[in-house]
Amino acid sequence: MLWHNPDRTTVTRAEFDERLQRILEEDAWILDGNFARTLPKRLEYCDTVFFLDFPTDVCLEGVEGCSGMKREDMPWVEHEFDEEFRQYIIDFPAERRPQMVDALEDAAARRGVRVHTTSKAELVQALADVLSGLEVGRARACLTFIMYRYATYWASR
Repeated sequence: MLWHNPDRTTVTRAEFDERLQRILEEDAWILDGNFARTLPKRLEYCDTVFFLDFPTDVCLEGVEGCSGMKREDMPWVEHEFDEEFRQYIIDFPAERRPQMVDALEDAAARRGVRVHTTSKAELVQALADVLSGLEVGRARACLTFIMYRYATYWASR
Protein backbone atom coordinates (compact mmCIF):
# COMPACT_ATOMS: atom_id res chain seq x y z
CA MET A 1 0.00 0.00 0.00
CA LEU A 2 1.63 3.20 -1.18
CA TRP A 3 -0.98 5.92 -0.84
CA HIS A 4 -3.38 5.03 1.99
CA ASN A 5 -2.82 4.80 5.73
CA PRO A 6 -5.01 2.54 7.90
CA ASP A 7 -6.78 5.61 9.36
CA ARG A 8 -8.15 6.68 5.91
CA THR A 9 -5.53 9.38 5.49
CA THR A 10 -2.93 9.47 2.74
CA VAL A 11 0.82 9.91 2.78
CA THR A 12 2.52 13.04 1.50
CA ARG A 13 3.52 13.26 -2.15
CA ALA A 14 7.17 13.15 -1.11
CA GLU A 15 6.66 9.97 0.92
CA PHE A 16 4.63 8.41 -1.90
CA ASP A 17 7.38 9.25 -4.41
CA GLU A 18 10.05 7.75 -2.12
CA ARG A 19 8.05 4.56 -1.65
CA LEU A 20 7.38 4.32 -5.39
CA GLN A 21 11.04 4.82 -6.31
CA ARG A 22 12.16 2.12 -3.87
CA ILE A 23 9.69 -0.30 -5.46
CA LEU A 24 10.66 0.64 -9.02
CA GLU A 25 14.28 -0.19 -8.21
CA GLU A 26 13.37 -3.68 -6.94
CA ASP A 27 13.93 -6.73 -9.13
CA ALA A 28 10.26 -7.77 -9.05
CA TRP A 29 7.13 -5.78 -8.28
CA ILE A 30 3.48 -5.17 -9.07
CA LEU A 31 1.85 -1.76 -8.66
CA ASP A 32 -1.85 -1.00 -8.70
CA GLY A 33 -3.28 2.49 -8.98
CA ASN A 34 -4.00 5.31 -11.38
CA PHE A 35 -1.55 7.96 -10.30
CA ALA A 36 -1.33 10.06 -13.46
CA ARG A 37 1.34 12.24 -11.91
CA THR A 38 3.75 9.31 -11.70
CA LEU A 39 2.78 7.59 -14.96
CA PRO A 40 5.90 8.79 -16.84
CA LYS A 41 8.15 7.50 -14.05
CA ARG A 42 6.42 4.12 -13.99
CA LEU A 43 6.60 3.85 -17.78
CA GLU A 44 10.38 4.30 -17.57
CA TYR A 45 10.57 0.97 -15.74
CA CYS A 46 7.96 -0.99 -17.70
CA ASP A 47 8.54 -2.93 -20.90
CA THR A 48 4.97 -4.16 -21.45
CA VAL A 49 1.64 -2.45 -20.81
CA PHE A 50 -1.85 -3.94 -20.75
CA PHE A 51 -4.31 -1.07 -21.01
CA LEU A 52 -7.84 -2.09 -20.04
CA ASP A 53 -9.79 0.52 -21.92
CA PHE A 54 -13.25 -0.49 -20.74
CA PRO A 55 -16.48 1.47 -21.37
CA THR A 56 -17.57 3.83 -18.62
CA ASP A 57 -20.64 1.75 -17.73
CA VAL A 58 -18.44 -1.32 -17.16
CA CYS A 59 -16.14 0.71 -14.90
CA LEU A 60 -19.07 2.08 -12.91
CA GLU A 61 -20.59 -1.39 -12.52
CA GLY A 62 -17.23 -2.71 -11.35
CA VAL A 63 -16.94 -0.13 -8.59
CA GLU A 64 -20.55 -0.59 -7.55
CA GLY A 65 -19.99 -4.34 -7.40
CA CYS A 66 -17.05 -3.88 -5.02
CA SER A 67 -19.02 -1.83 -2.50
CA GLY A 68 -18.86 -3.49 0.88
CA MET A 69 -16.00 -5.78 -0.11
CA LYS A 70 -12.52 -5.85 1.44
CA ARG A 71 -9.81 -4.75 -1.00
CA GLU A 72 -6.06 -5.29 -0.83
CA ASP A 73 -5.31 -1.68 -1.79
CA MET A 74 -7.37 -0.09 1.00
CA PRO A 75 -7.14 -0.77 4.74
CA TRP A 76 -10.89 -0.19 5.17
CA VAL A 77 -14.11 -1.22 3.44
CA GLU A 78 -16.00 1.31 1.32
CA HIS A 79 -19.75 0.91 1.80
CA GLU A 80 -20.86 3.71 -0.51
CA PHE A 81 -19.84 4.82 -3.98
CA ASP A 82 -18.21 8.22 -3.47
CA GLU A 83 -19.83 10.77 -5.79
CA GLU A 84 -16.51 12.49 -6.53
CA PHE A 85 -15.07 9.12 -7.55
CA ARG A 86 -18.14 8.39 -9.70
CA GLN A 87 -17.65 11.70 -11.50
CA TYR A 88 -13.95 10.94 -12.00
CA ILE A 89 -14.91 7.71 -13.79
CA ILE A 90 -17.50 9.48 -15.92
CA ASP A 91 -15.03 12.21 -16.87
CA PHE A 92 -12.08 9.83 -17.41
CA PRO A 93 -12.60 9.18 -21.15
CA ALA A 94 -12.56 12.88 -22.01
CA GLU A 95 -10.29 14.31 -19.33
CA ARG A 96 -7.66 11.64 -18.55
CA ARG A 97 -7.68 9.00 -21.28
CA PRO A 98 -6.18 11.19 -24.05
CA GLN A 99 -3.09 12.03 -21.97
CA MET A 100 -2.73 8.39 -20.94
CA VAL A 101 -2.91 7.18 -24.54
CA ASP A 102 -0.34 9.82 -25.55
CA ALA A 103 2.01 8.68 -22.77
CA LEU A 104 1.64 5.04 -23.80
CA GLU A 105 2.26 5.85 -27.46
CA ASP A 106 5.34 7.89 -26.52
CA ALA A 107 6.71 5.07 -24.35
CA ALA A 108 6.15 2.62 -27.20
CA ALA A 109 7.89 4.86 -29.74
CA ARG A 110 10.71 6.13 -27.55
CA ARG A 111 11.53 3.06 -25.44
CA GLY A 112 9.93 0.18 -27.32
CA VAL A 113 7.39 -0.48 -24.57
CA ARG A 114 4.89 -3.09 -25.79
CA VAL A 115 1.37 -1.71 -25.36
CA HIS A 116 -1.65 -4.01 -25.50
CA THR A 117 -5.24 -2.84 -25.27
CA THR A 118 -6.94 -5.88 -23.91
CA SER A 119 -10.09 -7.36 -22.43
CA LYS A 120 -10.46 -8.63 -18.88
CA ALA A 121 -10.30 -12.26 -20.07
CA GLU A 122 -7.12 -11.62 -22.08
CA LEU A 123 -5.52 -9.94 -19.06
CA VAL A 124 -6.34 -12.90 -16.80
CA GLN A 125 -4.55 -15.24 -19.22
CA ALA A 126 -1.60 -12.86 -19.65
CA LEU A 127 -1.19 -12.54 -15.88
CA ALA A 128 -1.28 -16.32 -15.52
CA ASP A 129 1.42 -16.61 -18.19
CA VAL A 130 3.62 -13.96 -16.60
CA LEU A 131 3.16 -15.28 -13.06
CA SER A 132 4.16 -18.78 -14.15
CA GLY A 133 7.35 -17.23 -15.54
CA LEU A 134 8.09 -15.47 -12.24
CA GLU A 135 8.94 -18.81 -10.68
CA VAL A 136 11.93 -19.23 -12.97
CA GLY A 137 12.98 -15.66 -13.61
CA ARG A 138 12.85 -12.10 -12.39
CA ALA A 139 10.17 -9.65 -13.41
CA ARG A 140 9.17 -6.07 -12.98
CA ALA A 141 5.53 -5.26 -13.25
CA CYS A 142 3.36 -2.23 -13.01
CA LEU A 143 -0.34 -2.98 -12.77
CA THR A 144 -3.14 -0.46 -12.63
CA PHE A 145 -6.76 -1.22 -13.46
CA ILE A 146 -9.06 0.88 -15.64
CA MET A 147 -11.99 -1.42 -14.99
CA TYR A 148 -12.63 0.25 -11.65
CA ARG A 149 -11.44 3.75 -12.50
CA TYR A 150 -7.90 2.98 -13.12
CA ALA A 151 -5.69 2.34 -16.14
CA THR A 152 -3.65 -0.82 -16.50
CA TYR A 153 0.03 -1.52 -16.97
CA TRP A 154 1.79 -4.83 -16.72
CA ALA A 155 5.48 -5.09 -17.40
CA SER A 156 7.98 -7.88 -17.04
CA ARG A 157 11.72 -8.22 -17.57
